Parts: sequence; structure tokens; C-alpha cells
Amino acid sequence: MFEIKKEHINFIIFAGFLIRIIVALVNSFIFPTLGGESDAIGFDYVASHYALTGDKEIHDITRPGWLYSLVLGYFYRYFFDSIFFGCVLSIVAWLLTVLVVLRFLEHLRYDNYSKFYAILILSFLPSSIFYTSITLREPFQMLFITLLVYSMVRFYKTNSLMHFICIPIFSFFLGALHQALVAISLASIGLFVIFISLVNLSNKLQKVRFYLIFLIVFSLIPLSLSIFQEYGFTLEKGFIAAVSGYQEGLIPDAIPRAHYRINAIEDSIISFLLFLPISFTQYQLEPFPWKIGSFIDLFFFFENVIRVYLIYKTTIFLVQARKRLNDKDIASVLFVFLMFLLIEFMWAVGTVNWGTASRHHMPTLALLLIASANSFVDIHKLISSFLGSRDKINI
Repeated sequence: MFEIKKEHINFIIFAGFLIRIIVALVNSFIFPTLGGESDAIGFDYVASHYALTGDKEIHDITRPGWLYSLVLGYFYRYFFDSIFFGCVLSIVAWLLTVLVVLRFLEHLRYDNYSKFYAILILSFLPSSIFYTSITLREPFQMLFITLLVYSMVRFYKTNSLMHFICIPIFSFFLGALHQALVAISLASIGLFVIFISLVNLSNKLQKVRFYLIFLIVFSLIPLSLSIFQEYGFTLEKGFIAAVSGYQEGLIPDAIPRAHYRINAIEDSIISFLLFLPISFTQYQLEPFPWKIGSFIDLFFFFENVIRVYLIYKTTIFLVQARKRLNDKDIASVLFVFLMFLLIEFMWAVGTVNWGTASRHHMPTLALLLIASANSFVDIHKLISSFLGSRDKINI
């Protein structure tokens, strides 16, 4: 079996960085690349306007969800007012995520085989290349989600005060990047508290710390109401009505061909309960093979196959390892996977087409690769066996 060394991993990182620089150059000076239109151009325009005028009010970039444009505007104002420079910042966020993933895998005691394939997918998955090379929030969302979960796992395993302090900090930055991430941050903290409460809490001091984190982050709830207020309604009529109204606002906006939902859910508990598994399934699998109508759709389908395979392998591994949850590494993998599922499930509720879904998958990509790292050794053996067979045939 071909031996993977640190140099191979470094080469993959360098190649991933280089191809992103090329995409950024094309996007900035030739034509918009995949995902580099509307939203990406809009963020760059707002940031550039702030850099030139110092006016935060005309685009209201101080409200939740617009921190990215504000920070990008600061960089434009004091360094270079250039969309290419903005693209480079996104690439730096991707690079930092790669380094966090490597550190995460080392902490969970994975070998170079697992690191190599995790970084390979993170570097060369088509949506990862395109969405982390332009002025979008997704690379920063992926960075802070990965840092948040890393801090939670480190605190769980080592009781580190530094990582304890980092949990509410990363939660705040997530909420400031996107309105939906306020709710996701709160749900993540809730899951963490529940998870920790169920595993090996041996003393009262640890319990006080965990619930203190929960109370700090829970104070962000008033901020989370802005998720719904931006669409002209509040939670007064109930959460289901809010979800239905949110979908009604989304359905007309995207490309109709790529819609997998053309009608918002009805305002009833039965409709909502039926909607949850259907929305999650479509969110993971659309476009189905018979709906593929372009080369980009084929990319999305290819990525869906990879993601569903990794979800399947991780589920099998955790089911087989269920009796070893007293091992903190195994328990940590379970927690990372639960976080991945939680965030994906919440994104699925507010996604109605597979173009948007491809972007929403990006922030959790690193979590899935960490959770599924155990399967990469088997993948490497399969590839090595295939290459070995070809060598024998050539001889």
C-alpha cells in the first residue's frame, strides 16, 4: 500500500491554494465564476461603497448577517479596494479551515491516510473550489463552525479554559455572519450541553461551566428573531407559520428549474412533520439523476453521491463503535457527526432549490470530513489495490 507522508498533504494544500488563486483571478478580471454573481458581487459592492464613503447606514451593514460586508469594507478601506483582494481573504479563510481540520484530526489521533483524503476532498471538491475562491460568506462560516466544534471537543476532552472562552466568541461571529446561523449557534450550544450532560460529567464545577456557556449564548435569542423579521413577519403566529412565510419569500427568487419545492408548507403541525424528512432528503440528494439538465447539475449530483457515501460510512462506524463511547475520541466523533446533522437539518428547512443547497452544504463540509475520517483508510486500500492491479496488467 502506497505510503502517505506529510509532504503529500502539504502538496495537496498548496495545489488547492493555487487553483483557488486562479479561480479568483478569473472571477475578478475575466468573468464571474460559479457562485461569483449576484451575492458575491453584492457583498463586494457594499464593502467597496463603505470603503469609499465610510457610510454604514445606506446599506445598513451593521445589522446581523452583514458583518462580512462590514469587515470586508474595513479591509478595502485600509488595504486594497479590489474584488481580487476580497477573494484572497476568502481563500485565506479556507486555508485556515484546512489547518484547523488537520489539527482536529491530529487531536483525534488519525493518521496521515485520513488527513490526506480529508484535505483532498476539502481542496478539490468543485463547490469547495468555487465557493471558497470568491467574495462569499461560506468560507468564513465553514471556518467558524469548524473552530466552534473544535473548541467544544477540546473543552470536552481537556477541560481547557481557553477553549471554554472561545465557544461563545465563535458562536457570536457565526450569528453575525448570517441570520440563520444565530439559530444554528444556539442549537449547537444546546446540543453540546445535552451531549456533555449525558457523558462523563464527574464534578459540579464542570456542570456549572457548561450551563454558564448555555446561558451566555442563549442571550442571543433576541438577535435570532431578525431571521424572520427581515421577511416581514414575526414569530407571533408560531414557528411553523414563520417557516412557511420564509419559504414563500424564497421560492420566487431562485432559478425555477433548480427548485425542488414549488409550494410553501401549510401552517399545520402535520404538514410540518411530514415536511422535515422530505426536505432533508431533497436537500441532500437533489438533483436526482432524471433532473440533471446541465454540467453544473452533474457536479452537484457527483458531490451529493460523495456526501451521502460519507454519511453512510460514518453512521456504520458509529453504530459498530456504540459500545466504545466511553472512549473520548469515539464520543468526540459522534458529537462532530451530530453537529453536522443538526446544522444540515436546520439549513434544509430554509432551502428550496439545489443551487442554494450546494452553498449551504459548504459550511459543514469540514465537519463531515472529520466525522468520516475513519473510512478513508478503507478508501485508500481500495485505491491502492486498484492501482496495484493495473500495474500487474501493464507488466
